[in-house]
Amino acid sequence: MCHLKAANPCDHDAVSFNKSAGMRCKREGKILVSLAILLPTLFAFTGLVFDGGLIATDQWVQQHATDSAATAAALNLLAGRADQMSAVAADVVANGHALGAANVVVHRPPSEGAYQGDSNYVEVVTSDTYGSRFINLFGGLREHPMVTRSVAGVDSVNPGAAIVILDPDPAPLSIADLPTLLQNLGRLELQSLAVNQFELGPILSTVPLLSGVVNGLLQNELLQGVMEATAEILDEVVSNALSLHLPALTAGLEIEGLGCLEVDGSVHVNNTWGGVNERGKCVGIDFGYPHGIACMPLLSTTRLKAEHIRVVGGVDREWCYLPFETGESSPLQANRSPVPNPLEGLPSPLLSGGVGGVSAPDTDIVSVTLSASGAEVVLDEVLGGLSFLLQPLFDTVRDPIEHVLCNTTFSPGVYRSMTVIAPTGGVTFEPGVYVICGKNPVTEISLCLLGPIQAEGVMFYITDAAAFDSAGNFVDEASGDGDPPAHGTTDIVPSVVIAPLLPGGKLTGVNLPGSPLDEMLIFQHPTDRRPIVMECQQLIGNNDLAGTIYAKWGHVLLVGAAAEYDLKIAAGTARVVTLGTTRLAPKNLFSAAQDVFLVE
Repeated sequence: MCHLKAANPCDHDAVSFNKSAGMRCKREGKILVSLAILLPTLFAFTGLVFDGGLIATDQWVQQHATDSAATAAALNLLAGRADQMSAVAADVVANGHALGAANVVVHRPPSEGAYQGDSNYVEVVTSDTYGSRFINLFGGLREHPMVTRSVAGVDSVNPGAAIVILDPDPAPLSIADLPTLLQNLGRLELQSLAVNQFELGPILSTVPLLSGVVNGLLQNELLQGVMEATAEILDEVVSNALSLHLPALTAGLEIEGLGCLEVDGSVHVNNTWGGVNERGKCVGIDFGYPHGIACMPLLSTTRLKAEHIRVVGGVDREWCYLPFETGESSPLQANRSPVPNPLEGLPSPLLSGGVGGVSAPDTDIVSVTLSASGAEVVLDEVLGGLSFLLQPLFDTVRDPIEHVLCNTTFSPGVYRSMTVIAPTGGVTFEPGVYVICGKNPVTEISLCLLGPIQAEGVMFYITDAAAFDSAGNFVDEASGDGDPPAHGTTDIVPSVVIAPLLPGGKLTGVNLPGSPLDEMLIFQHPTDRRPIVMECQQLIGNNDLAGTIYAKWGHVLLVGAAAEYDLKIAAGTARVVTLGTTRLAPKNLFSAAQDVFLVE
């Protein structure tokens, strides 16, 4: 009989365990083999990710260095140092970004792209090589070339300028008021010199019998007439001229008085003194006075309107600076980079041979032109002092003498100083260039014009740096390059004082088409710091005052009232005193401000 043996559960479990163990052993073997096969690939992918990240980082650093190099090269282009662009770009890449092995090439103009051929732009191309760290172990590239390119350039950012203030940090300065400045005009030596400069000899010589007698009488009466005319002009100064003795240099550009200065163009101020910017935030050296630009201190009675206002430092109150056209955005931009001198390198008319006519570098012109009534009084007194026999002879020359007393004409040329007093006019400056190479020994003023004179198409060149020989021939003139020495006092006598005092005068710049001196009205030697004072509130016609005033390190003080002037100013510092609305609207503006832009 056959007996069946019952299955033991333990035996089944043992079999299952053995199968499982066998299968597990087989799986572990496959993983190890797969891992052994795939491990190099995994390392290769890891190296690729690592090296790829490093390449991207190095590429970004190199691009940043190239952008910086292009910007630095464009800044040198803006500053007129185009010959240094390559060296500066290489230095920025090598030392500024620690890429000493990189090769830097500068192209001006760019060799490709949207700005190809434009010499206002600079292209910088930087080439370097990335050495792989891991991927080369697995047969990858050992070196990867990296080439980055940037383009930066210079472009205008605003309209041309009517006012340019050049001195970044001017020294203290104070100017006395006009009556104080002119008080020495009444000195006897000046009056006597004025009498001696009346050219009456040729007229009197036509009547020899009369000449000896009349000449003495004329001298005495003319002295009295000149003294009265001078007293009259000084009274006009006291009664009509605005008091100008204000705290000096509260800003590089000051707008004072009562009213608004409107500038049909831009205002550029290189002064670094502080204040606030267009958002009312503090900028510049210091928040308090003095400022880069300031309106009337304490009481806000003035405003400045312009198409664009650019200042290196700050302003006193941002809301005092308004757009030229109502409704436009604020024109103010503070804390900006300085602009170059638009008249840098302007040639001296002496060195360029542009001066002709009279050569009298040792002559102090002192001219007093009498009014018609004043001349009548003088001539009546002379006539009354003559015998009945000589009076008819005097009548034959009376009209020519009166014409000389009431009318004076000056010719272009070289003079040591010019002091011209014309209470009611009668003075004409012929068109051309007038060189003033010294100053009056009594007033210490180089050019003093009082009264409604006519000076159309003229340039007054003020220089204390020219040398002449004993015959009056020009020898040489010191260079105007560099900064002038600091003045030793805060109170400086002006080089120029112009005060028409009555309506009817006219001052317009020289007409020299094609010359850099075209339209120049007053040109002061670049090393001369003396102020220029123009009390022109009586010049109310739109064409009564026109041209360019240039005093690189000097101070220009302009007083205007309810008039429009075809005038532009480039000076170290300036103060404009306005009564009502004074508008500067030059037909030809200075060059626009430029900034550097990274464009590619």
